[in-house]
Amino acid sequence: MYKWRINDITNHDGETRIDNKYPQRIGSIVNIATPEKNDFTFLMEYIEDNEGNEKNGFLFTSKVKKVSNEKEKMVVKTENSIYYLQKLDEK
Repeated sequence: MYKWRINDITNHDGETRIDNKYPQRIGSIVNIATPEKNDFTFLMEYIEDNEGNEKNGFLFTSKVKKVSNEKEKMVVKTENSIYYLQKLDEK
């Protein structure tokens, strides 16, 4: 299973989300816990927070509208946000 870094979370206009807990989520390391399907919530399991500390819990998105998964990068467009993920090397 690959680990992923949340590189950015934006509004649909392309601006980085700075509201609520979004700034704390950016930089976190996660596992993808659900299949990449449209019209379902995307679930990510936290491994590390954005400071490298171990973190437990899950991040639930709003409903997924589109997933683009190309080799090392994944873009998940939801009803409310766009998540930019970077695949990390297996260790």
